[in-house]
Amino acid sequence: MSADTFTPAALGYLDDHACDREMAELLGIYSDRNSIVFPYVDAAGEKYFRLKSLEDGITYQPKGRSLDLWTPVDTDGVLLVCEGESDCTAAISALYSPMNLAEEDEEPEWEFDRLGDVPPPVAELAPIAVPGVNSCHQKVADLAKQELADVVIVFDGDSAGRENAKKLKEKIEATANVTTTIVDLPDGKDLSDVLAAAEDPVEALAELIAEALAAEEVHVDAHVPASNSAASPPEDVGVLLDAAGDFLDRYVVLPGEHERMAIILFVAHTYVVAGAHATPYMLVLSAEKRSGKTRLMESMGLLVKDPWPVIGASEAAIFRKIAKDRPTMLLDEIDALWGSNSERMEPLRAILNAGNRPGATVARCVGENKDVEDFPIYCAKVLAGIDNGRTPDTLRDRSVTIRMVRKTAAEPVERFRHRLADCEVGPLREGLEDWGAPSRPNQPPRALATGLP
Repeated sequence: MSADTFTPAALGYLDDHACDREMAELLGIYSDRNSIVFPYVDAAGEKYFRLKSLEDGITYQPKGRSLDLWTPVDTDGVLLVCEGESDCTAAISALYSPMNLAEEDEEPEWEFDRLGDVPPPVAELAPIAVPGVNSCHQKVADLAKQELADVVIVFDGDSAGRENAKKLKEKIEATANVTTTIVDLPDGKDLSDVLAAAEDPVEALAELIAEALAAEEVHVDAHVPASNSAASPPEDVGVLLDAAGDFLDRYVVLPGEHERMAIILFVAHTYVVAGAHATPYMLVLSAEKRSGKTRLMESMGLLVKDPWPVIGASEAAIFRKIAKDRPTMLLDEIDALWGSNSERMEPLRAILNAGNRPGATVARCVGENKDVEDFPIYCAKVLAGIDNGRTPDTLRDRSVTIRMVRKTAAEPVERFRHRLADCEVGPLREGLEDWGAPSRPNQPPRALATGLP
């Protein structure tokens, strides 16, 4: 961090408001005399700045400019509407990590990614700020409509904040067909106060949102279209697979029909993997970020048998989990694995290389006596990441590869709400469980062709 980016008074303000100093600098925030300066970009792409006085707490708007939303990170997600830039910076500090996209020796180009190990209530939050609670209501509503984004409003815990949160909710719901939730903060507190006082800011934010959802008594059935629900699981596997495909189509734009069918069949395969002679891995790659890999993994995680989402687990944790539960492993960000120390990654690569056939094991010494124990490593696996050219050929040979690309504006999908989608596909999972039940070791599984067109 540059030594002259922030004055001592500004550094104290950032610390008091749970704003990470490095993150603030990377977002373009700096201090000027007795003020903190926040960078804005208007609708025409022109930059300007708003100043927050550290003496009187007043934020000053440039003369002649209309108020704009502060959107320092990508708004692809559930919009977390904060009251002011400081609360927004605190939320970004808790939920995001910076990544430099520039080549070596080039000027840094920063992009901000959501952390991968956060709980579902906050995993998709995209923080934005309104410059004052009584402004930009229509702009928030228009952004929610444009992005098809659900909204979480977290204004200050005072009468003005609560009243304006209600007004904003009404404006959004009159403009966009999205779900809007109001988080009621403790009296006299703003979001940065709550995050600064929390031992784990992410967990604190997740609890606030979970409590807000419970307080509003959201009834899942009211949000699920009747045509998408099922009174009882169908028995015909063809109907089950059609339903799985329809579910994926609602949330993910897939490269083509062949890839779509491969994914659907893999979902069914996870329910009969115990009786299969081998399991092909599903390898989901893309040339660039934001191509739908994670959304596909999340959607498949609701369809496959016993899903186990994994980011950064150790080799020991992986083989013990497989031996104990034989889950469907959903391993994201594999590009980071192959970019790591090759010696440390070699045991994990061995598990992936051998774990596609029943009977494959890894031998490890366990207990005080160092007894040798064989751990089974056979299970269905979905692997996803950026195609950086480092994915081992041995892994590619064992995989069905799905190459994702960014969807266009002409390819809209529904907003993915994990809680609602999970409830909706429950009957489908039960149907697949019933269909796969006869498949046991040494007993042939049911033929997948039954019922298929």
